Amino acid sequence: MPVEVKSCGVILFRRDPETEFLLLRKPGGFDFPKGHVESGETELECAFRELREETGVPAELVELDADFRFSLQYPVFDKYLRAPAIKTLVLFLGRLRAPVDLVMTEHDDFEWRVWRPRERIQRRTIDPAFAAVRQHWERRMELPTIVNG
Repeated sequence: MPVEVKSCGVILFRRDPETEFLLLRKPGGFDFPKGHVESGETELECAFRELREETGVPAELVELDADFRFSLQYPVFDKYLRAPAIKTLVLFLGRLRAPVDLVMTEHDDFEWRVWRPRERIQRRTIDPAFAAVRQHWERRMELPTIVNG
């Protein structure tokens, strides 16, 4: 039976003037700021710790959407355990309150990507997470202006 691991992170966006999402560049693609939950840590504590560690953005600069929590499970080969695992990914949705200089510590680079809700970026996690954000905003009638959507 595979081991279960959990990773939490933040889908961070800003609106100035367009709605843009933060994606971290890694070899072969992009990812959200996220990482493994440490012992005794809540999902939200993990998400904010990882955001700060990977980008330098403190929790105080993020306005969290209390009504959004995305969760997804998928098989992985866990590099720390060196074994197959079932990964649970939990993502929260947060808006950057003020401009901040990002400091990359674990990733090659970053990109603020203009919100194009049907754009395909990465099939396993980013695309389903963005689909959930789109549905969430449509339900709340908060869909931002779509650029080349």
